[in-house]
Amino acid sequence: MNYNHIKPGTLEIYCGPMKSGKTREILHKIDKIKYLENCNFLFIKPNIDTRESFIKSRFSEMKEQCETVDENNPNQILSLIKSNLDLLIIDEIQFFSEEIVKVIEKILKTGIHVVVAGLDTDFAGKGFGQVPQLMTLATHVHKLSGICEYSGCSNSSIRSQRLIDGKPAGKNDKQVSIEGQNNTYESRCLVHHEVEEE
Repeated sequence: MNYNHIKPGTLEIYCGPMKSGKTREILHKIDKIKYLENCNFLFIKPNIDTRESFIKSRFSEMKEQCETVDENNPNQILSLIKSNLDLLIIDEIQFFSEEIVKVIEKILKTGIHVVVAGLDTDFAGKGFGQVPQLMTLATHVHKLSGICEYSGCSNSSIRSQRLIDGKPAGKNDKQVSIEGQNNTYESRCLVHHEVEEE
């Protein structure tokens, strides 16, 4: 096994705001390991992500088929793992219930390399799901940033801005809200990140 790309029992996290390239990074990782002989991987995303049946980067044509798992029952992941698995990749990790931490810890103890990607903070700038807890378990944390989309600004972005009908969401809005017609997201710097006090 090539230990530059597969590190048994290691957890890597790619985190950051919307449009910071998290999915692109894990797709690049998969693209590299496809050249390794006898390297088996499993790609998973939560059911709540209904946008497509595969994982695709916003910034490239790269895409990969994946399995979907009920985010409220992450133990389903264990039933998908085969004895010859080398690498497990999970996208949108922030949507999984708190049980995901125990599931990943159990998988790591079997010697599988685990890579996850997700938002580390929600639209209000608070820790999102189990990502902060998983960071304490990780061997490597790759903190990514984007470019602020606020008009006239191009600083590094570290927050995800939720806009409802073009206006900032309120601090009491529900944490999970998938992008839709009147609900959009931007990548913003700390200065231009806004949350309505209500």
